[in-house]
Amino acid sequence: MKRALASISILALAIGLTACASRPKQAANRVCVHAEGLQKIEEDYLQKKTELWLAESGFTPSSTACDVTVKYVRFGSLQGGEIISIFGKSGYWSMEGIANITYKGQTALEDKPINLRGYSTKQDLLDGLADELSGLVYKRFQPKK
Repeated sequence: MKRALASISILALAIGLTACASRPKQAANRVCVHAEGLQKIEEDYLQKKTELWLAESGFTPSSTACDVTVKYVRFGSLQGGEIISIFGKSGYWSMEGIANITYKGQTALEDKPINLRGYSTKQDLLDGLADELSGLVYKRFQPKK
């Protein structure tokens, strides 16, 4: 009896996961990305990177009239340092925050933790953040045709 219940539970879970995975993505065209808690130069760099990657995927980066808005809020300050080992010196950059996504004014994703650790340069860290934020859009939306 226990095995039958376990089998039914596993089957129900598999069906549920398949249904979630096959759900069609919502169509979006204009995507806005905003970041809080970064320096102006960091915001500008992040904006350029996310715009480039979103455009390559068929989305239209924008600053107004957005179908999708991604908002990132950094916690605390940017953490940087240098690690010295027998192999030499290397940088260590980390950043933590949360991301929220709205689709046509409705919440699509709320308080998604974004924890980036162990990047060798600040630029690499910002590239990682741009990749994470762009990836949130790719996973949930498809560009309008």
